[in-house]
Amino acid sequence: MGFRHIDTILQGRGLRAPLLNILNQDSGLYNALLFQPVDSLEYGSDFIRNSERDRANTKFRTFFQLASEKHAELAVTPEYSCPWRILEEVIQDIDSLAEDQIRVIGCESIKANELNIIIGGNAQVTWVYEEDKVIANLENDRFFDPVCYFFKTKTQESNEIRAVVIVQFKTHHFGGKGMEWERDNFIPGEVIYVIKNRTASTRLVTFICSDSLNVQQDLNISALPDFENHPYLILHIQLNQSPNNLDYSRYRSETYRMGWGNKEFICLNWGRNVIIDNQLWNRYGGSAMYIQSLGDDEKKFDTCDNRLNANHSKGMYYTRWEKRKAHLYCFNYDEHVFLLRSTKVSQLSALPATRARTGPELREIYIWNGEENYWIPDESVNHGFNDLCDELHQTGSLETIRDIGMERPIDAERLISLSVGKALDKDWHLPTKNPFFKIEDNEIDNRITFIQNPTPEIRQSKKDYLGYFSTLEYIIIHNENNFPDSIEDLKNNCEISYRPEGYKEEYCLNLFPSNTTGAPASGVFLGLTQKEFAQSVRIKMMELFEGNQYAKRVVIWYYNNNGELDKEYSPKKAKITDNTGASKRSIRSTE
Repeated sequence: MGFRHIDTILQGRGLRAPLLNILNQDSGLYNALLFQPVDSLEYGSDFIRNSERDRANTKFRTFFQLASEKHAELAVTPEYSCPWRILEEVIQDIDSLAEDQIRVIGCESIKANELNIIIGGNAQVTWVYEEDKVIANLENDRFFDPVCYFFKTKTQESNEIRAVVIVQFKTHHFGGKGMEWERDNFIPGEVIYVIKNRTASTRLVTFICSDSLNVQQDLNISALPDFENHPYLILHIQLNQSPNNLDYSRYRSETYRMGWGNKEFICLNWGRNVIIDNQLWNRYGGSAMYIQSLGDDEKKFDTCDNRLNANHSKGMYYTRWEKRKAHLYCFNYDEHVFLLRSTKVSQLSALPATRARTGPELREIYIWNGEENYWIPDESVNHGFNDLCDELHQTGSLETIRDIGMERPIDAERLISLSVGKALDKDWHLPTKNPFFKIEDNEIDNRITFIQNPTPEIRQSKKDYLGYFSTLEYIIIHNENNFPDSIEDLKNNCEISYRPEGYKEEYCLNLFPSNTTGAPASGVFLGLTQKEFAQSVRIKMMELFEGNQYAKRVVIWYYNNNGELDKEYSPKKAKITDNTGASKRSIRSTE
């Protein structure tokens, strides 16, 4: 396997390198349209393709129509997805593609002789591909797994517009039991193309699924041309049951381990519940966007509640890869088309005062409407959180956390964190610091309000935390005998709430009086644990208040070894004299 710069190849064909907006190193934004399909596939010794041919043609045709309507400078489809008939239609509809746009199309498999016919029938564009591979395989029925780049550039002599199609073949078969058919029947490519503009440019590269195995084993990620010193946007298109498997994903952690923050990754997989050969094949999505921000980039990166809540509501979920100083955005696992807007990988050509790498904003999420045969906005994205609530209680219960999760999912995570004893460190309420937002190198999310990961232990862990919250809300605070003297004013006068009017800056309070008397407090339920651990949690939470009046109003409930509900709390009530800066009005009823 090797890498080849496309500008050198184009120069030999009398063409200039392109001028793609996504690769410009300016302070502007770009629009990307990503298709995460869910459908039925079929395969044999000489093909893998959509089994519902007419439906697939319509979905992909209208996806590219939507890309034109939304002026998407980047449109991407995953591995083995787009029918070749649609690629030919995209080529023939050349006027709908602007010169600063590119289509990165993961296509269905194709035999060498079939590809040769398509190339011969579309001579109006310049084709770039491994010609020797095609010629050598014209007489057999083995197949390629290709990705096609489609863009426009200009001729060197006359500056006329010319369309270009680059066909890149996957270099390494995927593994897994029952998937040997690809190993036995596909034709491996040997070239991965590197695309860059004719001016100062970020580089664009696409890995096709298990290409990443070759990158890591044979060459190492840093073998990409000029990788250490130049910005890269790397697309990873997949049909993968385990896209976060370390063997497939290590190139990302290795890149960020080196602190190469001028690299971004967009991984686009098929969605969950794909059917292959009439069998349920996967329960995982795994499409995601990765950005490492260091120094000034980190200060300007947008992780404010408004941005993250808006992204969440549309199906893009923020997590923090603290070990790698990176931001990871997971996409909803269901079939969707995602329209996002983001800042450029590099802004070195912009004036310093205008540079601000703020990250992605999900503008719209689309769902397939079979009656209209088009993509329409999805007004009720299923994040899985309400389903988990229903597993614990009948529909309609857990109303507090459901309501907060609908309007302010970031606050819902904070409230659960606080209520189950996870609010222990300074700045715990920041999404970049909160434990439920943190991921490790396995890239498994721990978000409580995004419940689509099918791994049993991950789902059970999230269910347990929500169960602790439920116990606190529906059992503990509804029994007056559970209240110690330090918060006796909340007996029969307590409800769980979070940052209501007048307390927007108080992230560490979750128990509020039901009427006008009484003062807020912090309550935690830890489940079954040891007294010493409950004591340590209370001490750490008291430190969060930095000595102000609420420190004495922290109560930790837990089940002891005898299965009895026990508690840790301050033996003294809070007094106005304890105040070191907080409003006195809130504790007068406990004086």
